[in-house]
Amino acid sequence: MTGRLPPEPPTWLSDIIAAVPGLDAHPQFISDIHALHQRFPDAATTDLLTRFAKCLLRTAEPMRAMNHLLRYLDASAAPDALWHQWQQHPEHVTYALTVFAESSFLSAMLCRHPDWLLWLLEDAIHKPSPAPEALAAELQHQLQHDVRQAGAEVADTLRAFTHRHLMRIGAQDLNDLVDIETAAAALSTLADTVVQAGVDHCQRELEAEHGKPMFVDETGEQRPCGFCVIGMGKLGGYELNFSSDIDLMYVYDSYEGQTSGAVRNDQWRAPISNHEYFVKFSQRLTNLIGGNGPEGQAFRVDLRLRPDGTQGQLALALLAYEAYYTRFGQTWEQMALLKARPIAGDARLGAAFMALVQPFVYQRHLDREGLTRIQNMKREIDAQIADKAQSHTNVKLGLGGIREIEFFIQIHQLIYGGRYPELQDRQSLSTLSKLQAAGFLSPEVETLLRERYIYLRRLEHRLQMEQGSQTHTLPRQDSSRQRLARQYGFDTWDAFYQDYLDQTQTVHDVFTRVFDHNLEPPWNPSETPAT
Repeated sequence: MTGRLPPEPPTWLSDIIAAVPGLDAHPQFISDIHALHQRFPDAATTDLLTRFAKCLLRTAEPMRAMNHLLRYLDASAAPDALWHQWQQHPEHVTYALTVFAESSFLSAMLCRHPDWLLWLLEDAIHKPSPAPEALAAELQHQLQHDVRQAGAEVADTLRAFTHRHLMRIGAQDLNDLVDIETAAAALSTLADTVVQAGVDHCQRELEAEHGKPMFVDETGEQRPCGFCVIGMGKLGGYELNFSSDIDLMYVYDSYEGQTSGAVRNDQWRAPISNHEYFVKFSQRLTNLIGGNGPEGQAFRVDLRLRPDGTQGQLALALLAYEAYYTRFGQTWEQMALLKARPIAGDARLGAAFMALVQPFVYQRHLDREGLTRIQNMKREIDAQIADKAQSHTNVKLGLGGIREIEFFIQIHQLIYGGRYPELQDRQSLSTLSKLQAAGFLSPEVETLLRERYIYLRRLEHRLQMEQGSQTHTLPRQDSSRQRLARQYGFDTWDAFYQDYLDQTQTVHDVFTRVFDHNLEPPWNPSETPAT
């Protein structure tokens, strides 16, 4: 929506141009402001439009912010409602324009659901994230506990619920209303809630089809066979990215046993084995959460961390996990399990799984072979970033990137976690604090890694919120680079990029120096290394 200016701008518009430094250099914006005033004469007052123009020019990309706003107004059934909201709360103008400037993904979402912006500004953006219980209650209310609801309808509800709260978390993050730890924890809680709702739905469906899965426990008593979802990676550590896969594993009590059978459509359905039941359960749950709909998916599901990776069974009994990790468990799997956390399903079974893997993950003493495996993992990381173009542009895998900080933390946990239980922590930043408190890091190194980790995770979120994609690479297009630089307070891309290189180089220096000092032979695993 644009409008032509009259030969002589009206006084009110001249006053706005005079009050907003730099606006006279943007004739298109002046034309748009004139058109907005004509379209919303009762709501778009001179004072409000003056504030609007100032906020617009302060955004990371004013032209894009204006374009996304105009598309939103065209998509809204009551576009003047936003202006009335801004009249009551002028400070909210910045919140909305920041989203329109910095995220095409969220802007498109608002155009599909225009009422979400009013919900966001009037309520959600100012409040802390709902407690897990409140979030679960909200979702259950939307699902209505109706077992007759078809799986496709449930999937649509899960997607809409997820996207609505992604909007809330993303808008808070972009407007610097929450820190990166809070945003990542909110994303993780959202994923937990959606997975639990998926488990509940699949359980109702499959029990109606096959009856309850049963097994005989160690006391000889027959009881229902439990199922639990284990969250891995960043989800397990409450550190989920804005556009991250969720890494899951599925465990059930016992493969010995079967379902009770069920009557379906007046037909008796014979029992099936527990293993068949829970593989079907896992397939259905994965599709429910990770399946695509008209607006995408709730969460992408990654099951590759399970035993035998993509070749392994989707679900395994508890004893099968024990046998696998005892006989075949590798160092990378120890590292993957550092963040493992039961997130949905049977909490008793989840606790049993964690007790089972604890001695495998946190060994009391790491032998020479274990140290060699860790060193080989470091070489593999080095090989992953051998591409020099990626080594200085990938905020996750590049030199001094997120992966190096996380690997630095996790090797200390693998080596010392068995003897220092306080290091058995799923979260990166709290583990850094504990490493420093235990004397493994100097306060200076701990502070450096903490600040760089927060910087890189925040940057990762900015990159992913732009298109809602799982990217970790700095942009190549000039407009995207300039927008990112402005987000970080730099006038030019070169200034931003030099700062980025300086920050990541300090991380890489620490990573290389400390890793080589502590792990290169000869080193006595029974000795505590120097800080």
